[in-house]
Amino acid sequence: MNVIPMYIIGERLNTSIPEISKAVKSRDKDKIIEEACAQVEAGEAALDINAGTHGRSEEDDVLWMMDVVTDGANVPLSLDSSNAGIIEVCLNQYKGPGTPIINSINGEAAKLEALTKLIKEHHCDVIALAMDERGIPDTAAARLEVITKVIDHLENEGIARSRIYADPLVIPVSTDTSKALCTIETLQGIKKDFPEVKTIVGLSNISFGLPKSKLLNRTFLAILIASGLDAAILDPTMPGIMPTVKAAEVLLNHDEFCTNYLSAYRSGKLEP
Repeated sequence: MNVIPMYIIGERLNTSIPEISKAVKSRDKDKIIEEACAQVEAGEAALDINAGTHGRSEEDDVLWMMDVVTDGANVPLSLDSSNAGIIEVCLNQYKGPGTPIINSINGEAAKLEALTKLIKEHHCDVIALAMDERGIPDTAAARLEVITKVIDHLENEGIARSRIYADPLVIPVSTDTSKALCTIETLQGIKKDFPEVKTIVGLSNISFGLPKSKLLNRTFLAILIASGLDAAILDPTMPGIMPTVKAAEVLLNHDEFCTNYLSAYRSGKLEP
């Protein structure tokens, strides 16, 4: 058996979080490094960095964050911006370990073209979203159609499917309780049609606006792992999240001899 464990990308280095925004504005290196290391210790494999809420200072702020995190945590970075120009600057200055990830590309023609060029030049991985100029489709079939378009384009440009993380997109169930099923069905379609492509979600969106968000997040995560999820952008420090990953991997036969589960137990990283 050769099953790769879930790839976890820590989500907390994002200026939409007030304490992170404050730390970035004040150039508080210690706070950013503390946050980065806490996520690494909790068990993630990469860190997502995003300063998109800072408007005109986004480029300066995300470059500062990138440098600080690179010095303080020895993991690859997911470079998260809606601005292709900022992604390019970050890639040109990237000095971190491993392969950086572009977060994200989608079916919008101009963005697809600009970011494809960067993926090829920098040999990085990429997260592909199931949306285009029309927004996020309402059905799994329509989302799969967009993902197929993006994957086909990247493949025609010589980018291997193994470098692509396809995101079926998570919409809060507080707005429409059918949206979780749409995500699951899109995920299953991606795994069926493109088994070499990795799948990923931004988990926390599912519980937006609802109480007991931790319960919804970890339950949905277990369902997604059973549906073929390979990676997730989440808060690994959230109680119960990483134990849920370890338990799901055991039950789905992704953890031979329960090796990772037992290791987490011995390290005190499972729930009491």
